[in-house]
Amino acid sequence: MCRHIGVLSHFGEGASNPGEYSCDVCTRRAVREDIQTDKTELAKTVIHCVIEMQPLRKVTVTWLSQVLMGSASAEIVINGLDKLTSYGKGNELLVARNGRKRLEKFIYYLILKGLLKERMDRVSHSNIFLTVGNVSGVISGAI
Repeated sequence: MCRHIGVLSHFGEGASNPGEYSCDVCTRRAVREDIQTDKTELAKTVIHCVIEMQPLRKVTVTWLSQVLMGSASAEIVINGLDKLTSYGKGNELLVARNGRKRLEKFIYYLILKGLLKERMDRVSHSNIFLTVGNVSGVISGAI
């Protein structure tokens, strides 16, 4: 049982919106489900979004996650990133609380696997930009 709901019921309160992943029990369950779920479609979506964003030459993990989760921030709208076909697709694939954090962790996983590559900004040396790496394994479904 969710600890959050258990504590609320102990004090005679009901959970008006029982939040998924709000306690250690739910978090362990979410991690277990994440590990057991095939993420090939999510990987394809992330890679497609990086490809779509390449003309900007400023693809960061933050921008990538904002675009995929459908953020309506001024920076996204001004740069026309809300017009991309992959805009908001992460919301469809990560329908849960903390979706953006989970997406960013997945993006770092793709970097570790070599599906995405990082490059240092030559001017400021403070920003890390993403490009597509070796994606042949994603197309075959073996990531």
